Amino acid sequence: MSQPHYWFCIPGYAAQNYDDAYQEENDERVFLLSIREWEQYDFKKRKGVPYWLRTPYTIDSTVRVVGEDGYVYHKKADTESIGVLPAIIIKK
Repeated sequence: MSQPHYWFCIPGYAAQNYDDAYQEENDERVFLLSIREWEQYDFKKRKGVPYWLRTPYTIDSTVRVVGEDGYVYHKKADTESIGVLPAIIIKK
């Protein structure tokens, strides 16, 4: 983990340097999607309502969100009208 996670808004490229970026692993049972999980589990098709991702942006008070158009953006953390898309992992 040697660098910030650089921003790229286009689905399919949003997680471009995810594996090399600074990060902290957590074991919550209900969580927000990381940018990698969002791409891996194909949530990029969910459009219409903006929602938060847990992968931070590299500037203070700025977070990543999925916009109404399905692209990943960065917004100020105090931006209103952004929803939460909680996720869980269910073992078979």
